[in-house]
Amino acid sequence: MTSSAVNLLAISTAKALGVSDNITFGNWLLLGVVPSLVSFIVIPLVIYLVCPPDIKEMDNVNEIMDKKLKELGKVKKSEKIMIFVFTVVVVFGSWIKLDSTSVAVLGLIIIVSTGVVSLEGIHSLWRSPRKCIFCSWIC
Repeated sequence: MTSSAVNLLAISTAKALGVSDNITFGNWLLLGVVPSLVSFIVIPLVIYLVCPPDIKEMDNVNEIMDKKLKELGKVKKSEKIMIFVFTVVVVFGSWIKLDSTSVAVLGLIIIVSTGVVSLEGIHSLWRSPRKCIFCSWIC
């Protein structure tokens, strides 16, 4: 089984209902493949039927993308630093076996100290009521 609390609840409910077999990860995976594959096919179709897209064909996608890329310009120094920090934090976090909170704080310290993100930008998140609720929900 995976580490989801719902799965543990399902196991305890199954045992309370009289299932005596031990539910292993292999059994869980085998039983979950068919519903997952059906969901992968059915859910996008239902969404397409309920909320059809406004644009169904685009002939000039390459031209639009080239225009948008020119508007963005070259990759900025701060973006390069962010890519580097993200890569380093992910690689070293998994290599050194740090927990995810330590890795996130380490990444935040690096991007704040290099000037990619300012402390004012972080503080502004907590000033807006909607963002404050969202940020506290994530934490």
